[in-house]
Amino acid sequence: MENILFVATRDPAKRRANYALSKFDEMIEFSIRFMMSVHGQGRWPSSRASRGQARFVSNLTKDDIDWAYKIIIMDDTPPLFNEKDHYKNKIDHWEINERIPWYNQKKLIKDKVSSLLNEIN
Repeated sequence: MENILFVATRDPAKRRANYALSKFDEMIEFSIRFMMSVHGQGRWPSSRASRGQARFVSNLTKDDIDWAYKIIIMDDTPPLFNEKDHYKNKIDHWEINERIPWYNQKKLIKDKVSSLLNEIN
Protein backbone atom coordinates (compact mmCIF):
# COMPACT_ATOMS: atom_id res chain seq x y z
CA MET A 1 0.00 0.00 0.00
CA GLU A 2 1.38 3.39 -1.01
CA ASN A 3 0.99 6.49 1.13
CA ILE A 4 0.08 9.76 -0.57
CA LEU A 5 0.46 13.10 1.18
CA PHE A 6 -1.40 16.18 -0.08
CA VAL A 7 0.31 19.37 1.12
CA ALA A 8 -1.17 22.86 0.99
CA THR A 9 -0.31 25.96 3.00
CA ARG A 10 -2.73 28.53 1.58
CA ASP A 11 -6.54 28.56 1.63
CA PRO A 12 -7.28 28.08 -2.11
CA ALA A 13 -4.79 25.22 -2.24
CA LYS A 14 -6.24 23.68 0.95
CA ARG A 15 -9.62 23.53 -0.77
CA ARG A 16 -8.05 21.74 -3.75
CA ALA A 17 -6.10 19.39 -1.46
CA ASN A 18 -9.20 18.43 0.50
CA TYR A 19 -11.08 17.80 -2.73
CA ALA A 20 -8.20 15.67 -4.07
CA LEU A 21 -8.14 13.69 -0.82
CA SER A 22 -11.89 13.04 -1.01
CA LYS A 23 -11.61 11.94 -4.67
CA PHE A 24 -8.67 9.67 -3.80
CA ASP A 25 -10.67 8.02 -1.01
CA GLU A 26 -13.75 7.76 -3.23
CA MET A 27 -11.83 6.07 -6.06
CA ILE A 28 -10.12 3.67 -3.64
CA GLU A 29 -13.48 2.70 -2.16
CA PHE A 30 -14.96 2.20 -5.63
CA SER A 31 -12.07 -0.07 -6.66
CA ILE A 32 -12.49 -2.19 -3.51
CA ARG A 33 -16.25 -2.51 -4.07
CA PHE A 34 -15.65 -3.47 -7.69
CA MET A 35 -13.14 -6.17 -6.72
CA MET A 36 -15.56 -7.51 -4.10
CA SER A 37 -18.36 -7.67 -6.66
CA VAL A 38 -16.14 -9.50 -9.15
CA HIS A 39 -14.24 -11.86 -6.84
CA GLY A 40 -16.41 -11.98 -3.76
CA GLN A 41 -15.35 -10.90 -0.33
CA GLY A 42 -12.34 -12.76 0.97
CA ARG A 43 -11.37 -14.74 -2.11
CA TRP A 44 -8.57 -12.41 -3.17
CA PRO A 45 -6.49 -10.10 -0.99
CA SER A 46 -7.12 -7.30 -3.47
CA SER A 47 -10.83 -7.45 -2.68
CA ARG A 48 -10.19 -6.44 0.93
CA ALA A 49 -7.15 -4.14 0.81
CA SER A 50 -6.89 -0.67 -0.62
CA ARG A 51 -4.13 0.25 -3.02
CA GLY A 52 -3.24 3.41 -1.17
CA GLN A 53 -3.77 5.66 1.75
CA ALA A 54 -3.78 9.45 1.72
CA ARG A 55 -3.87 12.35 4.11
CA PHE A 56 -3.69 16.14 4.03
CA VAL A 57 -1.28 18.36 5.96
CA SER A 58 -0.49 22.07 6.08
CA ASN A 59 2.95 21.77 7.64
CA LEU A 60 5.33 19.18 6.25
CA THR A 61 7.41 17.36 8.87
CA LYS A 62 10.19 14.78 8.66
CA ASP A 63 7.74 12.08 9.81
CA ASP A 64 5.36 13.05 6.99
CA ILE A 65 8.18 12.79 4.47
CA ASP A 66 9.23 9.38 5.77
CA TRP A 67 5.60 8.16 5.75
CA ALA A 68 4.82 9.28 2.21
CA TYR A 69 5.48 7.40 -1.00
CA LYS A 70 4.46 10.50 -2.97
CA ILE A 71 4.08 14.12 -1.79
CA ILE A 72 1.63 16.20 -3.81
CA ILE A 73 2.12 19.97 -3.47
CA MET A 74 -1.16 21.77 -4.17
CA ASP A 75 -0.08 25.43 -3.80
CA ASP A 76 0.23 27.58 -6.93
CA THR A 77 3.58 28.89 -5.73
CA PRO A 78 4.82 26.28 -3.28
CA PRO A 79 6.98 27.33 -0.37
CA LEU A 80 10.60 26.24 -0.35
CA PHE A 81 11.21 23.20 1.82
CA ASN A 82 14.49 22.58 3.61
CA GLU A 83 16.46 19.55 2.43
CA LYS A 84 14.30 19.34 -0.69
CA ASP A 85 17.08 17.52 -2.55
CA HIS A 86 16.88 14.58 -0.17
CA TYR A 87 13.31 13.76 -1.13
CA LYS A 88 12.76 15.48 -4.48
CA ASN A 89 11.92 12.13 -6.10
CA LYS A 90 8.82 11.97 -3.88
CA ILE A 91 7.51 15.46 -4.72
CA ASP A 92 4.97 16.16 -7.43
CA HIS A 93 3.67 19.71 -7.84
CA TRP A 94 0.14 19.86 -9.24
CA GLU A 95 -0.05 23.27 -10.85
CA ILE A 96 -3.73 24.14 -10.92
CA ASN A 97 -4.39 27.82 -11.36
CA GLU A 98 -6.78 29.14 -8.73
CA ARG A 99 -8.13 31.68 -11.21
CA ILE A 100 -9.90 29.11 -13.37
CA PRO A 101 -13.47 28.21 -12.35
CA TRP A 102 -13.88 25.70 -9.53
CA TYR A 103 -15.69 23.12 -11.71
CA ASN A 104 -12.67 23.11 -14.09
CA GLN A 105 -10.29 22.76 -11.15
CA LYS A 106 -12.32 19.77 -9.91
CA LYS A 107 -12.07 18.06 -13.30
CA LEU A 108 -8.29 18.59 -13.42
CA ILE A 109 -7.91 17.25 -9.87
CA LYS A 110 -10.07 14.22 -10.60
CA ASP A 111 -7.97 13.41 -13.69
CA LYS A 112 -4.72 13.80 -11.74
CA VAL A 113 -5.98 11.59 -8.89
CA SER A 114 -6.99 8.95 -11.41
CA SER A 115 -3.50 9.05 -12.96
CA LEU A 116 -1.94 8.86 -9.50
CA LEU A 117 -3.96 5.75 -8.67
CA ASN A 118 -2.91 4.16 -11.95
CA GLU A 119 0.71 4.92 -11.07
CA ILE A 120 0.58 3.28 -7.63
CA ASN A 121 -1.41 0.29 -8.82
